[in-house]
Parts: sequence; structure tokens; C-alpha cells
Amino acid sequence: MPNIVLSGAVLNSDNLGCVALTYSAVKILNEVATRWDTNFSYTILELSYDKEECERSRRLMCDRLGISASSVEVIPMGSSMSIKAKVRHCLENRAMRSRIKSSFALFDLTAGDSFSDIYGMERLERYAEPMDYAVRCGTPLILGPQTFGPFKSVEGRALAKRVFSAAALAVARDELSAQCFEEVCGKTASVSTDLAFGLPFDAEALKLPHTDAPRVALNASGLLYDDSLENTVKAFELRVDYRVFVHRVIEGLLENGCEVHLVPHVDADIAVNRVLSERYPSVIAHAFADTPVDAKNLICQMDLLIGSRMHATIAALSSGTAVVPVAYSRKFEGLFGGVGYKHVVDLASCTTDEAVSAVLDAARSREVLASEAARARATADEKLNVARDALTACLGGLLNR
Repeated sequence: MPNIVLSGAVLNSDNLGCVALTYSAVKILNEVATRWDTNFSYTILELSYDKEECERSRRLMCDRLGISASSVEVIPMGSSMSIKAKVRHCLENRAMRSRIKSSFALFDLTAGDSFSDIYGMERLERYAEPMDYAVRCGTPLILGPQTFGPFKSVEGRALAKRVFSAAALAVARDELSAQCFEEVCGKTASVSTDLAFGLPFDAEALKLPHTDAPRVALNASGLLYDDSLENTVKAFELRVDYRVFVHRVIEGLLENGCEVHLVPHVDADIAVNRVLSERYPSVIAHAFADTPVDAKNLICQMDLLIGSRMHATIAALSSGTAVVPVAYSRKFEGLFGGVGYKHVVDLASCTTDEAVSAVLDAARSREVLASEAARARATADEKLNVARDALTACLGGLLNR
């Protein structure tokens, strides 16, 4: 059975968006395998490896996707970023390199949006390690649907050129990323959309208590509300005072008779929700979901989702739920523009007053947004077929060589 190594795709993470990409990658690769009347097995390179937690996460994924647990293994992603790291991760490096060298292909997602230096060069270099090794040992490198760029530094652009040039296939998740890819290396990337649009969900799996009030979910970002909650470099500037924005949106929704639900998508969001629950006792704070499928099962019960985590907003749009993506980087514009959904509120260009007004206006137009979300979902499905076809051709060529 051909084994595909997944890098930049994790299971043991407190970011459900990153985990959703892993689920969706396995799902689409299994669909490609079916087209070629074969089966793939998968080795996931886990950035944050804990044997017990990874085993639990592996079994949850296999259960939610309905696949054999024996087809997936999770191993630590080693590190060679420094001499100390090489020593400390010696055995992990050996296992990682052995799997990559013997595998059918390396399928990389770079956490969906991390093939950029906006989060710092250290993060980008870390994700590039398995890709560099695959190229050195002759294992075909496939860059799955993701954001490429932007690159603010000479070092970031040089690293990107090295990896992009070596890829057997590259799939961008939006036109802006495809343009960046071509500008950096001169090659062409297929244009699809985010894999998480294909994440499965079950609208009947969860039933909330009956209410006549509109259900509006707020996904407030811990990174934007209080950046001490999340260990991520912020290489972007907002015009909006995010705390004031969140408070005023909640107050406006409550004044308009909405039932407000706080839905976390990253662990750091939970601390924010705790603060918001104390400030607004009538809001309903939900626990962190076990899997991204469970999170989507909750989101699809809402009349509207207002979200700052991109994969929370994808879960809404791909389940036909009206959504207001609250953007902090160009990845939102590229992704949602690519599927024809225009209701993005850009925190980098709006003032706080403008952002609050835009969100509350959208909340009053939920039926219109739901209709447009349904059309955008159909477009996303068509764009996912681009990725399926590109992967089918690439992997088929590898199978038949």
C-alpha cells in the first residue's frame, strides 16, 4: 500500500482549523485513491508529539472519517534547526527521514497559511524542513491547497523559491496565492480552494434547545483580543480596537434580540470566552470541540456566524450557514473572494465604528447572506474538484511510473 507522508498537517493541536485541514487532506486523498482503485496509508508528522494524545486524536479522526485506524500512523516531526535541536531530536529525525525517504510522496499543507514569513522566519523554516529533505532524497513533493505568501523578507522569498521550484505539484487555495507562487518561482500553481470546505459534517448530530430568537455564533480570536494568550508572531496591523469591536458587536446583537453563542476554534479563544461570559452573563459559551467535525456540527445549527478564525468561517460557509468573516490578513480576501463571497469585514482597513456597523448590518440581513453562502458553497465544491483532478493526475502518474 503506497504510503503518503503528511507534513504541515497535525492532529494533536489546540487549533481546530489546522486539524480540519488534516482531516480534509486524508479525505480527498482517499477519494483520489478510489479513482485509481487503490488505497493509501498515511504517516502524519506531528509538531507537538505526545504519544497518548496523538493516539486519541488518531482514533477520533479515523472514527469521524469512517476509515481504518490501521491506515494512519502519527510520528514526531524532528528538528534540525540547531545543533542542540539535532541532538535532542536525533531519534525523531531518524524516524521522520526514514518515513519520508521510503514514502510514495510527501503531501504538505504548511498549516494552510504558514508558507509565508508574516509569522516569522523561524516558523517558516521549521515547516520547510521535511520538504527540503524530501527533495534531497528524491521523494516527490506535493504542495496541497494552501496560501502562498506574502513574503516580506529576502530570506523568506529565497526559501520559497527553493521549495516551490522543486515541487511536483502545487495547488493554491486562491488566485492571490497562485500569483505569488508564479512571481517567486516562475512556475504555475493550480487554483483550488481550502480543503476544509470538504470537511464532513452531520446536521442531525446535535440538537440545540428550541428558541424563537436568531442564533448568532461569535468566534472571537484570542490572538486578536489578547496576543499574550497565543504564541504566534503578529506581523500585521489592525485599524480596529478588537476588544471594543467584540464588546460592541455582542451588545448590538443582544439589543436586537439575538441569542449569542460563543464558539471557540483555538484553545486561546476559550480564555476570551470566559471573560466575555462574565461581562455578558446571557451569552452561551460552548466547550472546545473534540474534533473539527464536531465543531462544524455545532456551527451548522446557527443562523449566523461572525468569526475571526478563518476555518471557523469556512465551517459555516461550507455548511450553508450565513457568515461574516472578520479578516486580519489577505488570506480571507483571497479565499472568500475566490468563491464569490463578498461579506468580509477587513479589520486592517475599517475603523472600529465601520467594522461594528458592517457586522450588525449583516446580522440583520441573515437570509440574504445565507442565500449567498449557499451559492459560494457550490462554487467551493467546483474548486475542490480542481484539486481532486490535479491530485488524481499527479498521483496517478507516480503510481504508473
